[in-house]
Amino acid sequence: MMFSTAPIGALFDVRNGATPKSDVAHFWDGDVPWVTPADLGRLNTAFVSSGAKSITDKGLNSCGTQMVPKGSLILSIRAPIGHLAIAANDMCFNQGCRGLVPRKHIDREFAFWAVSYATPDLQNAGQGTTFMELGRDRLRAIHLPVPDLPTQKRIAAFLNRETARIDELIAKKERLGGVIDQRRLAVITAAVAGRIGPAAETTAAQGVTKREIRLRFMLQVAPSAREIENLTAEDEVTFAPMDALDDGLGGLDASMSVSYTHLRAHE
Repeated sequence: MMFSTAPIGALFDVRNGATPKSDVAHFWDGDVPWVTPADLGRLNTAFVSSGAKSITDKGLNSCGTQMVPKGSLILSIRAPIGHLAIAANDMCFNQGCRGLVPRKHIDREFAFWAVSYATPDLQNAGQGTTFMELGRDRLRAIHLPVPDLPTQKRIAAFLNRETARIDELIAKKERLGGVIDQRRLAVITAAVAGRIGPAAETTAAQGVTKREIRLRFMLQVAPSAREIENLTAEDEVTFAPMDALDDGLGGLDASMSVSYTHLRAHE
């Protein structure tokens, strides 16, 4: 389905940012939230409530920055172009950002996703030699898809739900990656120390006076099917179930390990 489009200038009231003089102390550390592209870049949420710095009412009145109401979009227009957040409260920003105050015919949350969708167009519209910057007129001219309001709300609800699910999957993967790395190290530590693998199977009856460590394969927590298929009965490798590993770096219950030769013998 193709939606009609409209320029950003028709969908939003576009507001400018500015910075009070840095050497005037009473312009700074006030109650007025003031954000920069760097603040937007540090976010891990769609909403922004404040930046690293704040300004006073005198600082606000001393420069050309314009306040935007809660629910407006804050867009970085340089360094880099495209950082975006929804204002969680009234705020202002520096000249590296512009505020987009939605008009009546665009839903706030849909507006966030629509402008995010247009990021490549925003970046391509940038100009400059020292650094790329998106000018006001070029920003206002970029078109966004504009379905009817009920459809906007359905699209926004779908994207909020699906992106939250994807973000949770990414977070789980990152957490699991750390656990797997720890457990892999635990297996290596145990094998090299002789607590599992060939060294652990060496006995005095075999006439060995010192523990010998002969590892042809590094034990893996999750070996692939191809790795398992390519092993032979002569290969010295020990498999241990996940339950044999604790959460520490050196803990492994070697009594639960099973050699590959043993596995082959009981097929």
